[in-house]
Amino acid sequence: MPNTLRMVLLIAGYALYVVFVMPLRLLASLLKRSPEAVLLFKPSMHGIAVEHRARGEALRLVYDWASGMGLLLTLQGQLVKKSRPGTLRGYVLSMAASLKTYMESRGYAVRVMFKEVFGGEPFAVVEVKRKNLLPRISEIISRVL
Repeated sequence: MPNTLRMVLLIAGYALYVVFVMPLRLLASLLKRSPEAVLLFKPSMHGIAVEHRARGEALRLVYDWASGMGLLLTLQGQLVKKSRPGTLRGYVLSMAASLKTYMESRGYAVRVMFKEVFGGEPFAVVEVKRKNLLPRISEIISRVL
C-alpha cells in the first residue's frame, strides 16, 4: 500500500507541475523583452551603412524610416546613405538620433550606444524594443491558435 500511495503522490505532483508551473515559466519567457530590431550604423566606402537585424512590424518601420531618409537597399541587405568623407561622426549620430525619434514616436523603446573603433571610425548600435508587451502576447497567441 505505501508504494501505491507514493506512486499516486508522485503522479499528482507531476500533474500539478505540468498544469501550474510549466505554463507560468512559458509565460515568463514570453514576457522577457527581447529586441525587435538591432541596427548598426557604420562608415562604409560609399558613406554610411546600416546593417539591421529586425523582424515583424519593426522591420517595416525601419524600411519606412530608411526610405524617408533616402537610404538605398543593397544586395547584401545593407541600407546605404551616400555622404561626403570627413563628416562621418556627426552623420552617424544624426542618423541614429533620427531613427530613435522615429521609433519612439511609433511606441518603441530605443537605446542608442555610440562607440569608436581603434582606427577612429565611429559607429552606433541602436536597440529597439516594444514598450507594451500586450501586442506581442496577442501575436504569439494568434500564431498558436
